[in-house]
Amino acid sequence: MDSTASSSKGIIEAYFRPKKWEYIADKTIYDFMGIRLYKSYMPLSGMTEKKTYLTLADLQLYDRKTRSYELRHWLGIVGTLLIALILPHSYTVFDYCLLLFLTLVFNVYPIALQRHNRIRIYRTINMLKNKSA
Repeated sequence: MDSTASSSKGIIEAYFRPKKWEYIADKTIYDFMGIRLYKSYMPLSGMTEKKTYLTLADLQLYDRKTRSYELRHWLGIVGTLLIALILPHSYTVFDYCLLLFLTLVFNVYPIALQRHNRIRIYRTINMLKNKSA
């Protein structure tokens, strides 16, 4: 692997790794954003089903899924912005407010949910590693 590929992988890993600013005491900033309430109204999918026992391999797979879902929502934001800026239009202020609201609900909150889930995954992985050590 060349140095460019490994450095881009490092940048990607650094983005997905939970940050210190995402923690406030024993909670995450996403708790204060109401992410648990948002999650309770979200349609059920494989990402929301509860498992009582997870192995390290399960958690690593779950981590990869959160990254994939987060990337999809980032692409949704970029696509929405491109459509809003490029297509010929005569949008009103209401249209832009509606677009902003829909982007928030369908993209920003899901990104926050994936980051919140990843923090929980990392915490569990660290507990498993410490328990086995």
